Amino acid sequence: MRALARRHPLAAFFVLAFAVTWVVWVPRALVGVGALDSDWPVTIGRAWSWGPLVAALLAAALVAGRAGPRELWQRLTRVRVPRVWYAVIVLGPALVWSVAAGLAVLFGQPFSALRPGALELGPIAFLPVFMVLTLTDGFGEEGGWRGYALPLLLLRFRAVPASLLLGVAWAAWHLPLAWTEGASLESAPVVLLFIDLPFTAIVYTWVFRHTRGSAFVAAIFHAALNLWAIPMPQGGGASLTPYLFGLGSRIAVACALMLLLGSELTRDRSPEDHPPEESAQPVSPLP
Repeated sequence: MRALARRHPLAAFFVLAFAVTWVVWVPRALVGVGALDSDWPVTIGRAWSWGPLVAALLAAALVAGRAGPRELWQRLTRVRVPRVWYAVIVLGPALVWSVAAGLAVLFGQPFSALRPGALELGPIAFLPVFMVLTLTDGFGEEGGWRGYALPLLLLRFRAVPASLLLGVAWAAWHLPLAWTEGASLESAPVVLLFIDLPFTAIVYTWVFRHTRGSAFVAAIFHAALNLWAIPMPQGGGASLTPYLFGLGSRIAVACALMLLLGSELTRDRSPEDHPPEESAQPVSPLP
C-alpha cells in the first residue's frame, strides 16, 4: 500500500479524503432521504469536516514516513506571512459580499435573501463562531485541499488548471450534503457546486501563492468566506437569484486575477509553493 501511495501520492490523498468522509456522510444522507431505515447517528456527520486533514496526514505518512506529517504541520502553522494578506483574507470576503449585495438590491432583490451568516450572528457571536469555523471547516478541509493536494498539483500544472482540477474534486467531495437533511447544501442544485468551487479555488490559490503556501491562512480564509457568503437556497421553491449574485462576484474576482496575473496567478515564482518539476522528489508529499 505504501509503495502504491508513493507512486500516486495525489490519488492516495483523494481516495482517503473521500473514503474517510463519505463513510459517515453517505449513510447520513441515505437516512435523511429515507433510503436507509436505520438509527444511524446523523449528528456525527456535522463534525466530520476533518476528513481531508485526516486523509492528508495518512497520505503524507504513507508517502514519506514521519517527514510527511511534519511538513504538513509546517504548512498548518505557517503564520508568518506578509501582514497585508491577513487583511485580504478577513476583509476581502466582506467587501466582495458588499458589492454583490449592493448590485442585487439595485436589481430588485430583497436584502433579507442576501444576508450572510456574519450579519445574522451579530457582533458578539461573530468572533466565537469565526474561530470555531476556522478550527473545524477551516483546518479540517484546508489541511487537505491546500495543505497537501494543491502543492502536488502545482508540481504538474500551472496555477489556474491546478486550481480548477482541485475545485472539481472539492465540489464532488461535498455531494452527499446535497441530499442530507439539515445540511447547508440540502436540495441545492449540485451543478452550481461544480461552477462555484473551481472558481473559488482560483482565489484560494492566489492567496496561497502569496502567503508562502500557508494552510493556516487558507483555513482563516475558508471561515471568512463561509461567513460572508450569500446562502445557497434550500428547497425547490427558493429563488436562486440572490445566490447567483454572490456566485457571479466570486467568478468575477477569479477572472480578474487570471487577466491581471496570468495562469500562474502571481508575477513571482516562489520555491515555497511551486518548485521546478525537475527538482521535485517523487516520494515527498509536499514541496
